[in-house]
Amino acid sequence: MKFAKKKSKTKKTIAKAKKAMLQYVRRNLRQMWEVVEKAGRRRKMVFRAIRERLRVAEEIFRQQWEIYRRKTHRIANRIVSLHRPYARPIKTGKQAKDTEFGAKGALVHVDGFLFLDYLKHEAFNEAELTVAHLAAYQERFGKLPPYVVADQKYGTRDNREKLGGLEIRTSFKPLGRKSKETQKKDPWFKKKQKERNRIEGAFGNGKEHYGLDRVRYVGTEGAEMWVRAGLLGMNLKAALRRA
Repeated sequence: MKFAKKKSKTKKTIAKAKKAMLQYVRRNLRQMWEVVEKAGRRRKMVFRAIRERLRVAEEIFRQQWEIYRRKTHRIANRIVSLHRPYARPIKTGKQAKDTEFGAKGALVHVDGFLFLDYLKHEAFNEAELTVAHLAAYQERFGKLPPYVVADQKYGTRDNREKLGGLEIRTSFKPLGRKSKETQKKDPWFKKKQKERNRIEGAFGNGKEHYGLDRVRYVGTEGAEMWVRAGLLGMNLKAALRRA
């Protein structure tokens, strides 16, 4: 309370308060483990979830103590949620939401249907999954796609070479100014760029009407089940529209 009531807080005061609070947490963790062990000796049941939650709390304390000791603000695999320790902050670069928390998925849109090829609770580079998307497509449909429409971030030199070697046409803007001006006049290119907007609309539709913006299942497997169930609902509705 003394620290909170201070109008001006120096770096020294803040560091002192952080150290004190971390010491309180260390003491509380020790006391909690003593209670758990005492209950175990008396043959009283201690739920596994309590032990797991305490282990997460210990890891959070270790990370925060390391941050304090090293006088830094970064640490590998930093836990930001006690209830969902597997979740990591994901920088989006968006003006409204610079950072998001939750699962990040790599989706493929094929003829109105959505396929989830990859899901992870931390940031990853989507461009590195291009070959994996092609392999999944070939496994599903027995052939490679005739063309690929994707965001410009997928248009790395490595991906262009791989797709070109497989004779798959892409909607990426060619590298270089002259090629860029030529590509703008290509009606196929313009048409496919508009086609790419469909998956953006699918993201919004899934979040608005199928609960993909608020995953209620806990755990990485539970979260994936929730997301896949939402996508299943979207695909079923797409199929019913064609029936």
